[in-house]
Amino acid sequence: MATTFADQLRALTDEALGALVQLRPDLVVPLPADISALAVRAQSRGSVARCLDGLDEFTLRILDAARLSRSSETALTSVDAILELAGGVSADDVRVAIDRLRVRFLLHGTEDALQVAGAVDEVTSPYPAGLGRPARLQMDGRVVTEHRTYPASEGLPDDTDLELLVENGGVLQGRFLMRPKSQAHPTLEQRLVAIALADQVGASLAGAHPIDI
Repeated sequence: MATTFADQLRALTDEALGALVQLRPDLVVPLPADISALAVRAQSRGSVARCLDGLDEFTLRILDAARLSRSSETALTSVDAILELAGGVSADDVRVAIDRLRVRFLLHGTEDALQVAGAVDEVTSPYPAGLGRPARLQMDGRVVTEHRTYPASEGLPDDTDLELLVENGGVLQGRFLMRPKSQAHPTLEQRLVAIALADQVGASLAGAHPIDI
């Protein structure tokens, strides 16, 4: 039986592995040396963060349900536990969302022993179920929240924290977490300066602590 993340990747059919790569194309840029290298990359903070950015709000909430329903003893959850926590929501819809997470390897394992990919807890809010999930400043200056996107021509949301990811070469190094002042309206140029500074910090951190993926 497959027991590690890499073992589970090795056990995938060619079709399933192809689907994973299609859904997470950053996993093969550059080409990994082998499945073990692919497994490391698939669990990296940068790759997981990019994958989460492409998911819809409902699927993210089901991922939160998976996080909340984990056993305190094993850190595992199950389809039944997630369905129970998501009571009141169509079971079919929940199962479809779980499948979306599993095919992307954000959840992996059997239906009765599902594990949340480790980096998920590192790059998401410490408050599952949407409680306190921060807005995110994107590379083009937009701000994205759970409910809407704020173009650079608009002000910042003042009812949530604002995070700016610190990356280098696609690998997440950390983040800045900020609280905008009421009615704050930084220009696009000011936002791009903040993003450029975060990139410089990411490069500096990567140089100090290189990560081999």
